[in-house]
Amino acid sequence: MSSINPELIVIIAIFGAGAAVTIGFVVARMFGFTEEPGIQPIGQEQNLYMRQVRTRNHAQMYWQSVEAARVSRAETEQTNL
Repeated sequence: MSSINPELIVIIAIFGAGAAVTIGFVVARMFGFTEEPGIQPIGQEQNLYMRQVRTRNHAQMYWQSVEAARVSRAETEQTNL
């Protein structure tokens, strides 16, 4: 049986995995395996679509919160009877 604490083995494994990821990133960066194109500006049509989606999501979250508050209030009133 090993005399090393299981917690120490977990910590060593975590640091080893972090080191492996870091070394892999450095090697990929040095040899240019990844090519990152520059960020393209968002077009007006895409910007309008994103705004519509955000507005729709905000409205949906609002109505869901109103419904949750109504249900919670009804349950509270029912338990207080």
